[in-house]
Amino acid sequence: MASEGIEDRRLAAIMFTDMVGFTSFSERSGGEAAYTLMRSLSKLMDEAVRQQAGVVQSFTGDGIMAVFGAPVAS
Repeated sequence: MASEGIEDRRLAAIMFTDMVGFTSFSERSGGEAAYTLMRSLSKLMDEAVRQQAGVVQSFTGDGIMAVFGAPVAS
């Protein structure tokens, strides 16, 4: 509920990503290769989301959840 009768409406978008084939990749390549790949991809995705004025809310295994257009708590 808005305080003092002031409403703040915004359009927002939530993006979920998931790497296709990650489970089979990690089974074939091993844990260290899977970790290295996800670490690199997570950095790239975080940079791409920030460039579009978004915020990564969570890294979920082989994916991310990012929010665009929502206010960030200060």
